[in-house]
Order: sequence, then structure tokens, then C-alpha cells
Amino acid sequence: MHHIAGVTSSARIVRILELATELSREEKEEVAAELLASLEPDDELAAEAWNVAWRDELQRRMADPSPGVAWEEARAQLDARLAAVRAERSGR
Repeated sequence: MHHIAGVTSSARIVRILELATELSREEKEEVAAELLASLEPDDELAAEAWNVAWRDELQRRMADPSPGVAWEEARAQLDARLAAVRAERSGR
């Protein structure tokens, strides 16, 4: 098992992510879109529950007085984590 930013990943997930790094940006976008679509509910009742849950989540986030993190800072944090994982994998 791998640990990436506090998340435990199975060997299958790690292998898929390693393979995904070889894809072009367009291919990665296609894979991401397909994975997201696979999470969509199939039936109308589940879709309604999904929509209600997202509406509730958006309302919760809008009510949160926290300013959040600026994209530049979030990106820098993600880049640092990714660099650490890559260094770990390459044995540095």
C-alpha cells in the first residue's frame, strides 16, 4: 500500500496512476471524464438523491465563513506533495 497525502492507495491504484502519467493531457482529461461519469447514479431516484446531496453540500460550503485557500497556495501545496511522492518513488 502507498501513502499519498494521507491517503492509502492499493497497488492497483498506484499502478493505474503510474500508467496515467504517461498519457497526454487530452487522454488524461478523457480518463477523468469517464471516471467521473462512472460515479453518476444510474436511476432517477438515485440521481435525485445525488442532486439533493450536492445542493446541500454547496449550501454548506457557501455558508462557511472561512475564506478557503487561494488557488496559487493550493497549487503550491499540491506541487510540493507531488514532488515528495515522486522523490520517494525514485529513491531520493
